Amino acid sequence: MAVRAKFFNLLAKSYIALALVGLAAADVTARAFFRPDPYAAANRTWPYWTVKGYRQLTRTPDIAIFGSSLMLAAVNDADATAFDTSFDELLHHQSLFFEAQLARRFDTPQTTQSLAIGGQMASDAYALATSLFSNCHKPKTIVWGVAPRDLLDSTFFDPATSDTVKYLDKVAADETDRASANVIDWQGRANYLADAEKTLRAISFVYSRRDDLQAVAQNELKHALQASGQDLELVRAPFSLLHDPCARVLEDNGPGEWIVEPYHLKDPTFRDVSAEYRMRYNPFRKELFDTQTKYLAKFLSFCRNEGIAVVLVNMPLMKENMDLMPDGSYTLYRQSIERLAREYGAQLVDFNQQGLFARADFADSVHLNGPGGMRLWQMLAERMKDNSQLVAARANSTH
Repeated sequence: MAVRAKFFNLLAKSYIALALVGLAAADVTARAFFRPDPYAAANRTWPYWTVKGYRQLTRTPDIAIFGSSLMLAAVNDADATAFDTSFDELLHHQSLFFEAQLARRFDTPQTTQSLAIGGQMASDAYALATSLFSNCHKPKTIVWGVAPRDLLDSTFFDPATSDTVKYLDKVAADETDRASANVIDWQGRANYLADAEKTLRAISFVYSRRDDLQAVAQNELKHALQASGQDLELVRAPFSLLHDPCARVLEDNGPGEWIVEPYHLKDPTFRDVSAEYRMRYNPFRKELFDTQTKYLAKFLSFCRNEGIAVVLVNMPLMKENMDLMPDGSYTLYRQSIERLAREYGAQLVDFNQQGLFARADFADSVHLNGPGGMRLWQMLAERMKDNSQLVAARANSTH
């Protein structure tokens, strides 16, 4: 019996040794021959399309636009309405109407590129700026449409796990370039776990490139199914499921899926998003707010060091949306962005003031419709023209 037990114990150890040798051989082979496109992705998220659009630029934009879906709606709906044409939101990354307004007020034409992404938090904006502008086209000015949700969304968790940061980590050239390298630990995120993963990535090439392997495998699977008549590009997740902040459904967007139409062709029904934003605003998590405020400060500090002028636009909200916020949270948000703008030399334009926007300018209590977006860009272009400090900063950033 003892001999038998020793035999099976030795056999088990042999299998383990063989498995380790196999893994090591696979790792060495992958390190030598695996050369994937780092920008390929298994799931084509909004960050994937946004970064792709920026990388394909043949010229450096004068103005980069940041923000969440509030800014995304202002860009796309304004353009669709102003030019009476439809746009594919995944592929349309310029604010053509804003450019036209700026052309009327500045001596030289101004080009734009939108990096606005639905759900963009301050940590995401920081990751985008530091990843793209350090290695790619660096704009003269950033226009960032900020709103309370960008700093206090209670449905948002670890900054390092957002789609934007995960995608930028994937395309990073090395460990020091990773967007999450400067992630602020939050909600008890253990340092030793992060260090353990960092060590494992350094030891195992396969582990460090697991996202690339997944992208290659999924794309090959798609091709195989298409050969059998199954076109996965036509599969669409229900909008209600994608729009649920707690569903955690992996995005996979394709051209033709997100078409924005001129205002006169859209359903004029005012959408009720109160349930969604009640969930996003409550409960107020002070630690989350402090973390995102630090990222806003890091963003502004980065831009100041890079010579990029920043215009923070406090986006308009309807009173019924603001009434959903816990007492004192909006005041804290407003005081924070005002203090940081002053500290880092950014221009703060406050469009969330009574009388500037009417109910008819909104598609729901937070998103502007086509005419509302046009009004925002007209007012912003005028504010930028009248601000001599911003004009000076823009001139200095060209040298």
